[in-house]
Order: sequence, then structure tokens, then C-alpha cells
Amino acid sequence: TADDVAANSAEYERRYKRYESASQPSLAAVRMHVELHPNERAAEMRGTFSLVNRTGRPIDSLHVTLHPDVETRTLGFDRAVRVAVDDSALDYRIYVLERELGPGDAIVMNFEVVFRPRGFNNSVTPIQVASNGTYFEGSWLPAPGYKAGREIPDDLIRREHGLPPREVFPSAGDVEAREAGSAIALVDVETTIGTDAQQIAVTPGNLVREWQQGGRRYFHYRTDVPIRYSGTILSAKYAVKEGVWKGIPLRLFHHPTHDVNAERIMRSMRSSLAYYSEQFGPYQYRDLRVVEFPRYHAVNARAHPGTIIFSEGGAFLTRVDSGEVDRTFFVIAHEIAHQWWGGQVTPAQEYGASMVSETLAQYSALMVMETEYGAKMAREYYDYIMNFYLSGRTVFTNREAPLLDVSGQGYVYYMKGGVAMYTLRERVGAAAVNGALRRFRDKFAGADAPPATSRALYAELQAVTPDSLRPLLSDLFEHITIWNVRTDSVLARPDGAGGWRVTLHVEASKARADSVGNQTPIPMDDLVEVGVFAEQTGTQGGLGETLYLKQHRIRSGKQTITVVVPRRPGQAGADPYAKFIERDHDDNVAAVASDTTHKGGR
Repeated sequence: TADDVAANSAEYERRYKRYESASQPSLAAVRMHVELHPNERAAEMRGTFSLVNRTGRPIDSLHVTLHPDVETRTLGFDRAVRVAVDDSALDYRIYVLERELGPGDAIVMNFEVVFRPRGFNNSVTPIQVASNGTYFEGSWLPAPGYKAGREIPDDLIRREHGLPPREVFPSAGDVEAREAGSAIALVDVETTIGTDAQQIAVTPGNLVREWQQGGRRYFHYRTDVPIRYSGTILSAKYAVKEGVWKGIPLRLFHHPTHDVNAERIMRSMRSSLAYYSEQFGPYQYRDLRVVEFPRYHAVNARAHPGTIIFSEGGAFLTRVDSGEVDRTFFVIAHEIAHQWWGGQVTPAQEYGASMVSETLAQYSALMVMETEYGAKMAREYYDYIMNFYLSGRTVFTNREAPLLDVSGQGYVYYMKGGVAMYTLRERVGAAAVNGALRRFRDKFAGADAPPATSRALYAELQAVTPDSLRPLLSDLFEHITIWNVRTDSVLARPDGAGGWRVTLHVEASKARADSVGNQTPIPMDDLVEVGVFAEQTGTQGGLGETLYLKQHRIRSGKQTITVVVPRRPGQAGADPYAKFIERDHDDNVAAVASDTTHKGGR
């Protein structure tokens, strides 16, 4: 039952969390052989983990967490060890080394595990291995060290089991913790997968060889550069669509009848590689593939090195009508952006980590969409993520943090992050923002780079932001700021010289919110776009042709703004394209009242 699972997790934490900071070797190389039996929903995995002591101090014991859903048939090492703890109830072992593992020394762990479901669960039947549509990651494999992922995440349930609130990340100012948390291992991986003769097996890495043996089909993959290891395995009766971009093979693995968006996905792959390579630096793998998996596994997409995996419902079955926002294109572009943000540049594990990966991926995908489809579609998606963020502030109960310190708040790092970066791009230009991101990537890409933090990213953005826009930058990234801009009325009169004098009566205010939404008013003194638009024709709605669009300084309270346009206006307002974060954008623009009796002057 759920209570049993929680009690087990609580006991795991009580007994073994004290070893969380114990020095342990890092994963350096993986050699795996996987035998999938889709019709039996079973899998056998054997292999070796090469572990290297990168801590700078001797290690005298090895801690290993096992997975309760698999049978661990063998687990051993290439040097003498003694079992000090073998906790079969909590799947935790401690091995004492007869000879310490010195700095730089390596040890090889060999293992064999088997997944074979027996009967059925009280909840969901195990679905990792399916007759057509296998997908699982490396959680079944023996894991070096204590695993915080097994802890109870919910603070209420933790309290019921006598546990303190769960710690998230170290403080942004904790340099020692930041450096330790940034030590993400990059691993050489070689994997052989056997599956049914009718299926194709996929895992990150380059396909070295494929063959048939004993009525089964085998695939041998190997990485040519170290990668972040996830142990991802997929197998299904795939159709394969192929393409190429500047010599890089593109492959789409999909259910044979799920081809409605196949060309759309390939288009996003080509456009993304073109934009990101030009703006942020070269793509680092030999090929790029997108792989479909069944919706019962998950409904999202995930980026792995050179491999994007995507649920069937998220990209493969959704029809996109002409003129609609192409969300399939966008999400593929977002995941490919992770080959740079989160892939080449690995965020330090601290507050703000998701700004480095998800916020930058969101912005990058917006730019690809704008390049491919034009500003109108990008603006529609911008409006969508703006509304999602504002809704998130009212729906989600977790405490909101500014972008620089975000943790576990998707509506902030995805949605507000995309709004903030796109707004900055509109103010300072794509060349400045993308140049800052390129320099950030150059400084923090690679295994030997310093930790990539949100503060380091912010410093690059500050460097390209003029002094006049620094307050806006601070509002977007350092604070939780809400604006309110309203156009009360607009009057237009002929100016006697063939033009129209337009007077806008505008009221504005600004506030900053704390983590639970309490707002404190602050003075507003911002550059805001003021727009005047021709009368709209037809029934399509929206704004008419732009007659005037320039920035004006708008302060707190009521004010009057007067501009001259070349012909009769129909609508006018402040922040007409809703570029500031405010709850209600419907009152930004007002219809123009005309006074044709006045022949000029004020």
C-alpha cells in the first residue's frame, strides 16, 4: 500500500541518510548487455560500472542502493571487499574495501539483474517492458551511494513519519556545496540490446552494429564522447523516417500509423540544429533522433544525449491546423535546445538550476519558432505561457521564488522564464541576448568547466543590458514583480495638417510580491510601449495596422500621453502587446473617440 511504501522510504532515510555525504567513487564507464523479452514483459541486464575516486581523499567503503522491483542475481567487484551491511528489506549494502581506493584509483562493479513481473500490483501493472512499446531508464541497476530520490518528497507525509522538512538545494551563496553539486559525471557508455526480431531497440549513443541471432534482433551502441548516463532503453515495432542536416543524420522512430506530424518533427529538428548551431555553438553528436513511446509510460518529452524521447500523445497524434500555434514543432525545438542547455552546459545543483536549463530551452525554442513561422505565432505562444504563469500563481500552493532562485516550480522556470527572456530579447535585441548566451556556453560547457549557476548566467545578461533597462532586468529575474497598466480613454482630433493628434489617458501601478503572494506597492518608472492603430476592418478582431509604436516613460498614477499619427486611428493603448506581467491585459487598449469639430491646436 501507499502507507507501506512511505514507511519504507522513511526508514531508508532514517537509517542511511547519514551516509549521503560519504565520499564515493564516480561513474566513469558503463558496459551493458540487455536482453528484452517483450511478450513476457521481462528484461535481463548484466554489465559493469567502472568507478573512479575523484574526491581527492581515500575511500574505504562502497555504498550501493538496489532496486526493490528487480532480482539482483550477482553483484561483485574486481578487488577484495567485505560485506558490512546487507539490508535486504531496504535494499542497501555497504562493502568495506580491504585496500582503500586512493584518489584517481578505479574499481569495477559487475552485476546482473532481472525484471520479471509476478502476478499484478494493487495499483498499476508494471509497464516498463511491453509487448510493443518498451521504455525504461536505469533505475533498476545497482546505484552507487545513498539515493535522495527514494526519500518522501511531501512535507506533510514526512511529518507523519517524524521526518523534518526535506532539503532541496544548497544556498546560492554556498560555494563549497555548489562545487560539489556540480560534479555531474560524464560517462563512456557501450550497450548491446537484444529484442524481438520485429522490433528496433534504441538507446543514446552511436549505432555500431545490428544483426540477427537465434531468432532475435541485436543492436550495439557506443558513445564517442562521454555523456550523462541515464540507462534509457526503448524497443518497439518502429517505422523510421530519415533525413539529414549538414551531414548529420536525422532519424524519427515512430509507430507506423503515427505519421501525421512526421514531417513537422523533421522540420523542427532541422530548424533547431540550424539556429542553435549558428547562435550558441556546434552540435556535439554524430546524429540526432526522436523516438516515440506509448502514452501509458508518460505524457511528456525528455532530452537525452543525441536522443529525444516523446510520448505519442504529445507530438505524434495531435493534429495542427493551418495557422494554429505549432506546439509539436515547439516542444521538439525545446528538447533539442537541451543538447546545449543541460547537455553541453550542466547546471550546478542549487537554486536556480532550472533557469539555466529549462528557461534557456524555452527561450531558444521561441526563437526557432519565430524564425520558422514568424513573429505572430511566436507572440501567440508568448501569450499562452504568460497566461499559464499567471494561472500558476493562483493554482499552485508551493511558494513562488524569483527566477534566479527557482526550484521545482515549473510555471516559473518554464513560463515566466520564457516571458522574461523573450521580453529581454525584444528590448535589447537578439544579437545581444544570444551573444550573452554564447559566451555563457563557452565558459561553462564541458566536464572541466566551472559550475554553471543562474548567477553566472545573469551576469552575462546584465553585461548586455543598458543602464536604462537594468531596473526591468531586475524586476524580471531578481524579484516577483507585477505591473498594472490601464488605458482609461483615448481622444483623437484632426491636427489641421492632415494628421490626427491622439491623447491617451493612462493609469499605471507596480508591486512586488513575496513568496506567498502578498504584494507591496513600489514606484513605477518604466519604459512602456505606446501604440496607436488604424480602425480594424473585417471581423478577425485584434489590432489594426500600426500607426505609431514607441516607448514612453510611464510612472505610477494617472498621466496623459499625446502623439500624432498620419491618419484616423481606431484603437490606442499602453503596452498593447502585453509585454509586462500583469493580471489583466484586456484594459491596455481602448477604442478611440474622435472629435472632428476641432481643426487643430490643443
